[in-house]
Amino acid sequence: MRVSGRIIIERNLSFLTPLWQLCHEVNVNMAPAEEGPSENLNQEIIDYIQNLGSCWRCAIRFTRERKPEAYQRKSVEFKLEPEEKLLKASPCVICLGLVQDHFIKEVFIDEVCQQVLKFDCDSATFSCMVSLPVAIMLREQAVWFLLTEKFPDLLSKNLKIDYVTSLKDVWKFVFTEPFEKKLNKQLEHSSSPFQVHISILYKDEIAECGALVDICPEKFKHRYNRTRVYREGIFTRNAAQSVLSGLSAKDFQKYYTLKVPSCSAHYGPVQCSHNSIHIAGRYQKFSRKLCQTPWLIEGEKHMDTSIQELICKHLEPFFKTQSVKFSSSGREDVDVRTLGRGRPFAIELIDPHRTIFTQDQITQLQNVINNSTDAIQVRDLQAVTKEQLSVLKEGEEEKTKIYRALCVTLDGSTPTEEDLAKINAITELVLMQKTPLRVLHRRPLAVRPRTVHEMKATLLDDRPGHFILRLKTQAGTYIKEFVHGDFNRTVPNLCVLLGRPVDIVALDVDAVELDWPPAITIQT
Repeated sequence: MRVSGRIIIERNLSFLTPLWQLCHEVNVNMAPAEEGPSENLNQEIIDYIQNLGSCWRCAIRFTRERKPEAYQRKSVEFKLEPEEKLLKASPCVICLGLVQDHFIKEVFIDEVCQQVLKFDCDSATFSCMVSLPVAIMLREQAVWFLLTEKFPDLLSKNLKIDYVTSLKDVWKFVFTEPFEKKLNKQLEHSSSPFQVHISILYKDEIAECGALVDICPEKFKHRYNRTRVYREGIFTRNAAQSVLSGLSAKDFQKYYTLKVPSCSAHYGPVQCSHNSIHIAGRYQKFSRKLCQTPWLIEGEKHMDTSIQELICKHLEPFFKTQSVKFSSSGREDVDVRTLGRGRPFAIELIDPHRTIFTQDQITQLQNVINNSTDAIQVRDLQAVTKEQLSVLKEGEEEKTKIYRALCVTLDGSTPTEEDLAKINAITELVLMQKTPLRVLHRRPLAVRPRTVHEMKATLLDDRPGHFILRLKTQAGTYIKEFVHGDFNRTVPNLCVLLGRPVDIVALDVDAVELDWPPAITIQT
């Protein structure tokens, strides 16, 4: 029905029940009406808010209606204004047209969905985050104060603006179904790894938010002078909330008057992102001319490639990601090989577009990597969770590693069997290692205690003065410095223990004693 040209919702308001509960909460004794007090009271609020220039969805928001189906109805279901008239209507004074019927059109839905589809993510679900203009907060606050003045007995002074159903929730009630159909994805309100962030913009945002500066000039004065710090803008929701919280109607209305907006809000850029995917495995390194990660000096690559690049150049196109982060259980020098079962590593694939895959596909990638180079081999490649990555770094100093070093005496002498027996008998030897000179440019100067758990030296008959030293040490031990002493920056050292100058010719990592990630059995 239509009264005096304003929009009236039909009397079947069974879905607007929460206000009846409110009446009981504030002990309002209303005389029974023909259609029940709940319907009459709700209708009064709806009528009043619509007369201010509100759309019908915002009007029922102020009755604390929480049921999605209440907002998903079309205006024609309530015999409201004809559609052609609604299209000419002014934007809602509260939502700026955001949940008005004329705003919920295929063209707007397509505009958003096309931007999401361009991201080309295969995730079966999505979460949607909406960023609203701060001006809407001011408009909601203005209507709330007007409402509490109009219905002082109905709306207790103890109630606050958060009593009103969130506009973001209503937006999701209205748009979820059409978005799901267009994107062919299921909406998960918070748990989906694929996030769609939609910004709603408003041309008069700065002008309207100027009232916040008038209310609390000190709050925003320093923000104007520090725009680099406040990149999200001078007027944020948190800043507005801190100003409006506890503000009286009188103080608010002194600086802000609710007016019909000159234009509707509109959609801004849509940003999409997907949680990182983590791939773990173990690598063996056979080259003595290969760094672990890209070696850059003043922005220029110092070496042609790296372990990270040899692996990731195959992972990146498969997962359609443009950025990666490589981590591992320690790292070897460029001239050190890693043998045995290899070194555990993990790769974070940032913002991947391909997110659905099988272990068989990962195993195929492993084969592609291994067939593409002789410098490294990868094993046990698999997807892991972010939580599982903690194993890689937890208890770093308690881990043990096994090394094999080719050593040589610098004075041409050959260690005796007695010398070697002395070395082989040493266990739990605690070293005090100053930061090595070769890494002092990138690591702080410190003295670090490190433990050599056991050693075994074996002479090479065909190479006088040469011997193999096998060591089991605490992770983080500088093996090269233990052998040659680093100008006595590591004490004790092998030179002291043997009583003659010693240097290292070559070094291999034979084992990183960390049983992670789990071994993968490949079916042949």
